[in-house]
Amino acid sequence: MLSFFHLLFPSWKFFDQMGSEFQIEFRQRTAQGVHEWESIDLTIERKWAQLFFNPQGQLKLYFKTMVERFVHQLEILDDDEILQEPLYRQLPFFIEFLYKVPPQRPLQFRIYLLDSSLGSIPSGSKDLIYESCWLNEVEASDAR
Repeated sequence: MLSFFHLLFPSWKFFDQMGSEFQIEFRQRTAQGVHEWESIDLTIERKWAQLFFNPQGQLKLYFKTMVERFVHQLEILDDDEILQEPLYRQLPFFIEFLYKVPPQRPLQFRIYLLDSSLGSIPSGSKDLIYESCWLNEVEASDAR
């Protein structure tokens, strides 16, 4: 009987094992100095109450998809082209929204590859694959 139940309602944990996992960190710069790196939690809680309505989970899923698409762009574009990519400009806005960072505050983000489906990275380690320059900085010439 239990196996019949699993047939009707499969485990979605199978999909958790596919692809690569990324860790995203960001930091801000204020008048007091540069803040420590903060990790962005992309864990999506799965509860029955959130089966049909889970806005926070949807935001995290969207952000995770944006990061995956951005990493794909890193593989095919050079550095100058990356800076012109819409995803490069959207990631900081999303960080500001999720973490209540005041708009236009200088912000930097970095992306680590935590787990590779190809097995090239040892389990438990992380590999830095991208670190942005400081974003939202006002140039002296732009302030005039």
